[in-house]
Amino acid sequence: MSDFYERKFMPNVKHIIAYVLILLSAVLFISGVYRAFRVTGRLSMEGLVFETEVHKGDSILLSSKPFKARLKETEHTQDVVWKTVLKGIMTDYDFFIVHVAYAYRPVMVKKGTEEYDKFLNGEEVTGYFTEKNFDDFPQFVSDMNSVYELNKEITDKNYSTLGIVIVNRQKELLSFLWGVPFLVISIILLKISGTPFIYTKIADDKE
Repeated sequence: MSDFYERKFMPNVKHIIAYVLILLSAVLFISGVYRAFRVTGRLSMEGLVFETEVHKGDSILLSSKPFKARLKETEHTQDVVWKTVLKGIMTDYDFFIVHVAYAYRPVMVKKGTEEYDKFLNGEEVTGYFTEKNFDDFPQFVSDMNSVYELNKEITDKNYSTLGIVIVNRQKELLSFLWGVPFLVISIILLKISGTPFIYTKIADDKE
């Protein structure tokens, strides 16, 4: 009489780690594609002077120096840095203001980068429009008029919380590749772990 077997899915620890890495690589790939798409739109400021509206996720090639002002009871104007935030480990972001598309807008840029220096010098940098990280901008604007000597007062009629995050365009375009190492490791783990299925003999009730 022939024996009967059933196949069971019984992954070991290496299989489970490999599946987690595959999932992670897929997430990084999807995120990378989105980030790359986000900076492939507008590659020039041309046309912005005629537009009254920009949208979240729009890209921009920005060449505008940060807004400058003089603190009350001081003599020198300076770039207005309205916030500095630590993200991750030893990663600081400065928050500036620019006037783009008929509005004063917050700008976020990573300190110590080439993009940071270019932005301060008014050179071309790539960014995208977003409201994330700028929730407290209205409060700063409200306090700003009492702290700085301004040639033109910033009010809720001429500023927007739809700001700009400046990024390294080349890194953003290639960010979908960040998942490749995890995919390679997962394939190697699956290769050395063998099949995750085992075959067990089905008991014969007649025995």
